[in-house]
Formats: sequence, structure tokens, C-alpha cells
Amino acid sequence: MQRENIAPQLITGRFGYNSAVRISAPSEFLFVSGHEGRGSVDARGGVGDFRAQVATTFVNIDRTLEVAGFSFRDVVQIRIFVRDIASATSNYDVVLDALETYQCSPASLMAETTGLSDPAMLVEIEAVAVR
Repeated sequence: MQRENIAPQLITGRFGYNSAVRISAPSEFLFVSGHEGRGSVDARGGVGDFRAQVATTFVNIDRTLEVAGFSFRDVVQIRIFVRDIASATSNYDVVLDALETYQCSPASLMAETTGLSDPAMLVEIEAVAVR
């Protein structure tokens, strides 16, 4: 399999996302359902804390990828759904930190929605992994 990052974008001098990712001759796809910061909303007191919820969401996705035999390096696309786009953009460095930590360079989308499945959730992220 070959991967080509097309038009990588920088956000405040840091890698932000790719405009597109081309995969030649993939062997497997993994479609990861929307994950949330379960844990940060519950026991860790992240109610109302966008940063805590994003960080925990990435940890939860990482666990799912690992169970399936994938890693964040295989992720080619993420979709981030948020309840408050202004809060998300002003705290986007937490997303950039996670992408950097996991060495992930996906094509991505961030969109505001009026609600998620749990009213305490501020963010939900889904992913597509290919190898």
C-alpha cells in the first residue's frame, strides 16, 4: 500500500490536516463509529470541558483501533462533530496535540451540530483507517 498526503495544511505553524489522502492498493478498511470522551464526561469530571473530552475521545479511538489491529498511523480521515464551533476552534490545539502524539495526518472535517447522543457530550469523532 502506498499513501500520498495531498496538500497538507498548517494551522498556526503546526500540521493541521491534509486536503486529501490517496491510498493505492489498500488491503483493509476500518470504519470507526463516532467516539466520545466517555470517562471525561463521567468519572473524570469533564462535563463542560471540551479539552478533556477531546483528549479522552482520542484515547478511546486509539483503544478501538488497537483492538482491531490498526493504529492511528492507519487513519486517513476523521470527522469531528462539536456542539460549539467557537469553543472548538479556540481550543483546536488539543486536536493538533493528539494528531501529533499519534503521528496521524488525516483528511478531516469539523462541523457544529445542535446535539449529540448524550447532552453532556461536547464532541464526537469518527475515523476511517486503511492499510
